Amino acid sequence: MASGPRRAGELPRELARVTSPPAGGEVDAHSASGEGERVGAAPSSGRFATTFSPAGGERTDPLTAKSPLPKRNSPCYRPPVLIFSFLFAAAGGYLLGSIPFGLVITRAAGLGDIRAIGSGNIGATNVLRTGRKELALATLLLDAGKAGLALLLARALAGESEYRIELGLVAGAAAFIGHCFPVWLGFKGGKGVATFFGVLFAGVWPLGVIAGVIWLAVATIFRYSSLAALCAAAAVPLLGLVAGFSWPEIFFTLALAALIFWRHEANIARLRAGSEPRMGENKQEQPAPRVEPTAPVDS
Repeated sequence: MASGPRRAGELPRELARVTSPPAGGEVDAHSASGEGERVGAAPSSGRFATTFSPAGGERTDPLTAKSPLPKRNSPCYRPPVLIFSFLFAAAGGYLLGSIPFGLVITRAAGLGDIRAIGSGNIGATNVLRTGRKELALATLLLDAGKAGLALLLARALAGESEYRIELGLVAGAAAFIGHCFPVWLGFKGGKGVATFFGVLFAGVWPLGVIAGVIWLAVATIFRYSSLAALCAAAAVPLLGLVAGFSWPEIFFTLALAALIFWRHEANIARLRAGSEPRMGENKQEQPAPRVEPTAPVDS
């Protein structure tokens, strides 16, 4: 039977049956558009059990209508696509950072395996010990560039995401780890100084500029590349804290600085012993001390 004319603002009978609350319940102002939530009554079962709040209210699992889900504006709300974005940024950054440019360049130049020269490192400092400054410069730029590229690519692919800064930092840190522990070389790579500077210049360039100035000053005065890198790495997190950078950026620089110190453990020991080679010097392996045979003692 056709119903009579509805008054202004009155819902159709079919929609009223769906949206009408049980006894003692109310429907908020958004019920007419299907976006409201019931107040004062438990949600019913079925397809209409999901409640939504335009203002960020509690969301209910549409299948069970029992387990409350995190709010979209809650700090613990992480959609699966966001988790995969971070994993993709980390994997891509690691693979890009694991390219051993020092080894590739020296082999292409006919110098053989750079790991058999000097310290056995694949970084620009050890390439410089071959006497080919242009190869060392190319290694420095490429090692720094791959880390900066990983960070910038992650941010570009993130678009307007509110997590684009964090995604870039994750990709840059993964590139740093990939350089230090490349899967292609049995996880034995460089010490990460060039990649550290590349990430800084791409992600937090003011800190990168200051770190570069510190490195140049220490290297010019003392002519120790390792000491210059350690001083720059130690200063960056402190400068970031004083300058008021965000906590993710400060934690990021602190983690990389800790890895720089860890990778330079042998250099620190040689610096303390006074046996660390200066820049431009060939690192010579120290021969093992000769042990003179002793005559047996008669008892």
